Amino acid sequence: MRFLTCAILLLVLCGVDLNAQQQDSIAATPSAADVLPGAELEYPEIELTEALGALAETLGALATRLANDPELRVNAVRAASSLVTVAQVVVEEQSDVIEETLRRAADMIADIPVDRVEEPGVQQ
Repeated sequence: MRFLTCAILLLVLCGVDLNAQQQDSIAATPSAADVLPGAELEYPEIELTEALGALAETLGALATRLANDPELRVNAVRAASSLVTVAQVVVEEQSDVIEETLRRAADMIADIPVDRVEEPGVQQ
């Protein structure tokens, strides 16, 4: 549970930091839609790789700050604890909706026709 709390906390704090960075870069960078209407991303894997690299750097910096600042660590644990409590309450309150959604998804998956299952590498 402690690991989960720390992981959630890191994601929340990382999200705050990334959101602030995004706000700065959004104003300065025109989007592909602004430059070329109707244009799609040619190399989304490159952008994904860059975004994951930035996320890793941010998480590393955050981990360093948490390790070196006891006050920040205490506040982070409090925030993560509150977040876990809220998540538990929401899941308890919405369990019927969650179960129904999962049931519908299972029914939809079961209704998908499977004409022929091909094994990779086998030609018929």
